[in-house]
Amino acid sequence: MIALGCAVWIAAQIAPGASGADVGFVRAAPLDRALSVRIEAPDEVPLRDVEVDLERGDLAAALGSSSEWPTLGSPHRPERCLHGRLRWPYPLPTSPDPDSPRLPDASRLRTDATGIVVIEPHTLRTWRIPDSIEFVVPRARGPWWFGELALPVADGVGTEAQPVVVRLDVERGVLAGRVVDDRGEPIAFTWQSVDAPRVSAGCFDKSGSLHACASDFRIACGVNATALRFSSPAHASRMVLAAASLEPVTVVLPRTSRIDAQVAMSGDIDAEWFALRVSQATGGVVAESELHGPSARLDLDVEGSVTVDLVLRSSGDVVDSRRASVARGASTNVGFDAPPLAWATIRLTIDGAVPNVVGVVTPSGMRVLAGFEGIVRVPCPREGIDLVVCGLDVAEQRIRATPGTTAVELTRVR
Repeated sequence: MIALGCAVWIAAQIAPGASGADVGFVRAAPLDRALSVRIEAPDEVPLRDVEVDLERGDLAAALGSSSEWPTLGSPHRPERCLHGRLRWPYPLPTSPDPDSPRLPDASRLRTDATGIVVIEPHTLRTWRIPDSIEFVVPRARGPWWFGELALPVADGVGTEAQPVVVRLDVERGVLAGRVVDDRGEPIAFTWQSVDAPRVSAGCFDKSGSLHACASDFRIACGVNATALRFSSPAHASRMVLAAASLEPVTVVLPRTSRIDAQVAMSGDIDAEWFALRVSQATGGVVAESELHGPSARLDLDVEGSVTVDLVLRSSGDVVDSRRASVARGASTNVGFDAPPLAWATIRLTIDGAVPNVVGVVTPSGMRVLAGFEGIVRVPCPREGIDLVVCGLDVAEQRIRATPGTTAVELTRVR
């Protein structure tokens, strides 16, 4: 902070005639004459009839005046350079309009039909050490373009007869692009870092949801690539490696296929004892979800013919099954009938008393804890079910439980 403060103090001494609005601790200084500048894209083609920003807020951001510009993958503040530029990690400005991303506090100019922009002496800009003008072309679906014109320019250069040429470079250190569905339509989405301790909103639009974007994104990338998860309601999530790219990228989140299931329950068995399992002949099991009521909804990252099974969670047995055809962006209704099931009641004792903490493990791996009276109730087929009894202070024991009550005396571990 001391070195940066000295730089600002030196700037004030070198340019005592500077005037205009203050930007943080930096004074926006006028030019001594109008400058004609031809702006060229990285491929040397003039940018005709394109809006260009004169960025004038970078040093203010370096001083910490903006809390809107965090970076991905680093808990530290950006490093500071004497002339106000930021080394990585650097801030990523946001804009409320995803189709027109802009830097905050930027002077905006438009090139003419030949790619020329005229900078008038009164145009607001940041005075730097050494002095220069930085040109920015924000792009909603790709890395931005930056260029710099060192000041002062030689006499006779920067005039209408001999404009000075500024060739822009592609922004480095970012991953930028857009998110679309399987039809190529842009979709709103959220992203989060999978293996970085801190993340930030790198999209262009504000939202009430954390890290939510309309369809475009621009995220600062670190030295070490991190994994990002992009997701959107009714779309399949995708993992993307957040490695810097000079080219825009497109993340495709296919629309999901939806199954709306209705289960007719019978007897006194709760829905939590059942699960829905979806499989394909070529891909095996593609989704599984336990029930919490007579209806359930599953979003699938598949399409075509599927088999939907109603499964008894205690044994893993299929008790009802349906064939269905699913399509992306569409919902398919499936109905099931849960058959009557018998209960296996296991009364557990140890040395004639109720065990402290004990339960059973079913063939499917489901764990059921005994109540205060040492009783476990598990729905089972009529032929019975194999269980493993385990808990504190007891030896593990395998039993065969049948419908009705089974008394089991446990052995204490000594």
